[in-house]
Amino acid sequence: MLDYKNKKEDLWQVSTVLSRGRATYDVVEASGKLVYLDTFSDSDWNIVSDREMYTTVLFEEKSGGTRISIVTRFATNEQLDRAEAIGMIEGFTDAYDRLEEYLETLMGGKNTMETVISKDGTQIAYTKQGTGPAIILISSAAADYQDASPLAEHLSVNFTVYNYDRRGRGRSTDTSPYEIAREVEDIEALITVAGGQAYLFGSSSGAVLALEAANLLGDSVAKLFLYEPPFIINDSRKQEKP
Repeated sequence: MLDYKNKKEDLWQVSTVLSRGRATYDVVEASGKLVYLDTFSDSDWNIVSDREMYTTVLFEEKSGGTRISIVTRFATNEQLDRAEAIGMIEGFTDAYDRLEEYLETLMGGKNTMETVISKDGTQIAYTKQGTGPAIILISSAAADYQDASPLAEHLSVNFTVYNYDRRGRGRSTDTSPYEIAREVEDIEALITVAGGQAYLFGSSSGAVLALEAANLLGDSVAKLFLYEPPFIINDSRKQEKP
C-alpha cells in the first residue's frame, strides 16, 4: 500500500483521444483509501477544463482477504464516453488481473521465476523462455516483469528471452543506496547467465538504462532496441511557467 505523507502528482502519456493526463492525489489514507483527480491536456500541455474526473479506491478487510473497490465519477455522459475511448475500463481490468497474478506469485502459486545474485548481493528475479539469441527486457521505472510479458511471449519464437524485475520491484530485492551503476551490474549478471552476450530491449527509463549498460559493458551488449526513451531533444514540449 502506498503511504504518501504529502500531496503528490504523477504524469503519464495517454496514447489516444487526449494527449496527456495528470493525476493529483487529494486523499491518501494508508491501507484504506485513495482519492485522486484526473485532468487532461492537449499535446502542448494546455489543460482542457472539461476533462476532469474523480476516482476513489477503497481497500476493505474481508474474511480471507481484502476487497478493492474503484469508483470513478463523471460529470457528463460525454466524459464517460471519453474515458471508455482511452481504454480506462480495460486499464482497470488489466490492473486487477495483474494484482491477482502478483498475489498468487507471493503466495507460491506461480513460482516460475529464477534468480541471479548481482555484485552487491541483490537478488534479481527473472523469467526465461524461448530459444535463439539472448535478449534481456528492461522495463520502465514503475513496472515489473509482467509489463513486458506479452512482448516476451512474442519474442520467444526467435529469441531466448530474459524478462526480469528491476531491483526493488516485484520479486527482486533491493540494496541501499540506489545507484544507476548497480542496475547496470544487474544487467551484467543477467548477461552472464545468458552466456556472456545479449541484446537489450529497454522501455521508457529502461531504454536509458539499456544505453548506459551498452556504454559500460561494451561487446557483451550485442544490439540495442529502445522504446520511448524519455529524452526531450528539441522544443516540442511546452515549458511550464515558474
